Amino acid sequence: MNILGAGITGLILGYLTKSPVYGDVVGGQLQGLPKGPRILQFDQNTLKLVGDLGIDEAPETFYLGYQTEEEGPIRTSLLEEEKQSYYYKTRGSLDPSASSMSEGKTQILGWDLNKIPLVERLVARVEVIQAKVEYISFSLNEVGVTLSDSNKTLILPLTSCISTISLRRTLCLISENPVEIFYLQRMLDGSVKKSAVGISQLDLTCFDTTFIRVDMSQDDVPPFGKEFNYIYYTDESNPLNRATRISANTYVFECRGDRFEAAIDYLEGRGWEIGIVETIRFCQLSNNYHLIAIGLDRPEYFDNQLRLCGRFAQWEHSFKINSIFQEAEAYV
Repeated sequence: MNILGAGITGLILGYLTKSPVYGDVVGGQLQGLPKGPRILQFDQNTLKLVGDLGIDEAPETFYLGYQTEEEGPIRTSLLEEEKQSYYYKTRGSLDPSASSMSEGKTQILGWDLNKIPLVERLVARVEVIQAKVEYISFSLNEVGVTLSDSNKTLILPLTSCISTISLRRTLCLISENPVEIFYLQRMLDGSVKKSAVGISQLDLTCFDTTFIRVDMSQDDVPPFGKEFNYIYYTDESNPLNRATRISANTYVFECRGDRFEAAIDYLEGRGWEIGIVETIRFCQLSNNYHLIAIGLDRPEYFDNQLRLCGRFAQWEHSFKINSIFQEAEAYV
C-alpha cells in the first residue's frame, strides 16, 4: 500500500500498515503554533502505540469546561441545545456530530500531542517520502507524485493508495470530470452505499479557524484558572470558540476565520496583548459524509477506487486519531 499525505493520520496509518507515506508537509496541523487541545485519547490501541514507539510519558487527565453566556460561570455540564448552538456558531450546521465539543465530556485521559514526540518517533520508523501529489487518474489507474529531492514524477497504482489528504484538495487533483466521480458512503447502520450522483454534488462548505496566542502578565486576569485545560464558549455573541491554557501565563484562543476582527476586539477589550496568530484553512466541516472511497462512474473502471482515511479525506468530523486503528486493521 501507499499512503498519500504525511499528517498525523498518514504517519500512523503508514506505521500500522508498514507502508510508505508520501507528503510535502510532515506532521500536518501539529506544525507551527501549539493550537490548543491536540489530545491522543487513551485506549488499548493508543497505549500500545505509545509504548511501541518508546514514549515514556504517562497519560494525563485533561479537564474541560463550558461558558454558556458571556462573563458567566464556567460549567462542567452541557445541555443538548447548547451543544447545537455551538455547532451552528462554529460550523453553520444544526446537526452536531457525536465528537463535537469533545463529545460533551468533562475530562479526557490521554497524551498532549504538543508534549510527546509522537511525530518524530513515527517519522523515524516510517518510510516518509517528501513528495507532492500532482494528479489522480481513475481511467489510467494511477497517482502521479513529484519527488521533492529530484523533482521527478513517480507513478503509483491508484488501487494501492489510501488518501489522507483533504477531499477538497483531492477534487482539484482528479483528471476526470468530478461529475463522473461516485463515492462510497458508510451509513449509520454500517452498510455501504454507492452514490447516485457525482461527488461534485456534495456540499463541502467549511470554515477557517484562526488561533490567537496571548501571553498574560502578572496583572492580567486569565479567562480561567488551572482547574481547566481548555473551555468552550457556546454563546453566539462571543466571537471566540475555545480557549486553551498552554502554560501558566499563556493561552491560545480559537475563532472562526470570518470572526477574527471581532475576536481581536474582544481580547484587546480585556487588556490582553495579542501574540502569534495562525490560521488553518477549511478545517471546520459543516457536514458529515462518512466517505470511504471514490471512483469513476463507468462500469469498466469501477474497480479503480481510491480509498480514503481521515477526518478531512472522509469528510467526517467524528473521525478521531483512535479511529485510524480500525481503518488500518481493515486495510491489512
